Amino acid sequence: LTAQADSRVGRVRCLPPVQPGDPVRLLVVPSIEQPPEMLQLDHFALPDDMIQRIGDYLEDRRILGSKVEVGTPYYQGVTVAALVSARPGRPHSLVQERAMRALYDFINPLTGGPDGLGWSFDVDLNAAAIFQLLEAVEGVERVDEVLFFEYDLRNQERMGFGKELVKLAPDSLFLSTNHQVIVR
Repeated sequence: LTAQADSRVGRVRCLPPVQPGDPVRLLVVPSIEQPPEMLQLDHFALPDDMIQRIGDYLEDRRILGSKVEVGTPYYQGVTVAALVSARPGRPHSLVQERAMRALYDFINPLTGGPDGLGWSFDVDLNAAAIFQLLEAVEGVERVDEVLFFEYDLRNQERMGFGKELVKLAPDSLFLSTNHQVIVR
């Protein structure tokens, strides 16, 4: 129903009330026409008229006594640092470009994930999935190392140390940025 309310809706997740009397939470991801590597947190803000249109549309269709709260997911910033080896004769710059494109396409709230329909809610990011993704990139002979860094999307800086797993809360989606791929 939320997608029917406004054509700018890209994806929606409905979270049930935590306790009786709490509202149903709708986490709306707007449709965005930006290249994946250019996405920023501000692109995912919902315009007031969109929130109003969704609220009005659902008001007439909600279960009597229920409340609906329209908002956005929490966007967990993540950066991938990868070390890959190129096949002999492959230009390193081209291999790096392809690997970066694969990362931005895969770790994306709208077009990411294995099915290309957006990174799934509740699905953690693990090194094994990125090893597999990068090994399939044309020109990559092998992937030597993959680390993730949580990324503060507001201050635009890495947080903490590299890790091989980043967990995702039920009300969150990954938004990837500032990947680094070193090709040797």
